[in-house]
Amino acid sequence: WSLKDNAFATTFFGLTGLHGLHVFVGLNLLLYAFIRSVRGHYSPQHFHGVEIPAIYWHFLDVMWIVVYVTVYVI
Repeated sequence: WSLKDNAFATTFFGLTGLHGLHVFVGLNLLLYAFIRSVRGHYSPQHFHGVEIPAIYWHFLDVMWIVVYVTVYVI
């Protein structure tokens, strides 16, 4: 497959590429949260630096369902 073959190939590579990019961003968010946790930046009152990457990963979970259904079911 290549991008010039057909609409399915373009959709497949576009969706999986965008999803891969978002996973890369999510891994960087987790790394940043880990570094901050090692440095002691979080407390029971100030935990948003951990909560925001967690919410982002839930967004990726939902988007993976959309990508899977679009590419493999439809």
